[in-house]
Amino acid sequence: MDHSDTGLRAICKSLTDVIAPSLQPDDPLAREQLGLIVHYLEFLRSRLDHLHARERFQLADARALAARVRNAVQGASGTATLESTIAAADDLLADPWAATGDLREATARANHAVSEIVQAAPGLPAEVSRRLSLAVIDGSGDRIAMERAWYLPMGLDPSPAEILPLETLLRRHAGDHENSATAE
Repeated sequence: MDHSDTGLRAICKSLTDVIAPSLQPDDPLAREQLGLIVHYLEFLRSRLDHLHARERFQLADARALAARVRNAVQGASGTATLESTIAAADDLLADPWAATGDLREATARANHAVSEIVQAAPGLPAEVSRRLSLAVIDGSGDRIAMERAWYLPMGLDPSPAEILPLETLLRRHAGDHENSATAE
């Protein structure tokens, strides 16, 4: 049985009930920092059950962006890395037992492969560079929506009413890699 939630709750209680009263009253910075720490730990506690799903979403999203970029720059050099990261992402996303760390690493590799192509954009023909820019812009919406939903409890979003539920967004790419792999 996982006791992470209970442990984080106990830490927050200890920080607010034991540590906070022992702080010097004339140290507003320490009080502010303690409040920020407790707030972030409570936020993390609220997201524990979604951490693995978030990593799967991020990999599926990075894979989808890599495929968009690959399609936008077809024929340009340097797409072999995109191809291999797409294939690796497909393998991991097809594995229901893929470790969270493996998903995270594959996401970083896919994002790096996309970044390399984007950085090479000035050397590409104008039309290819334009298609690449559009692919990146078009491929960023789901990631932005999910990040806004993920951080919603922090209370920083200027328009929280327009944010879809986190669970809906985390499922957005579920199964996409299977459809994409067979269609490509």
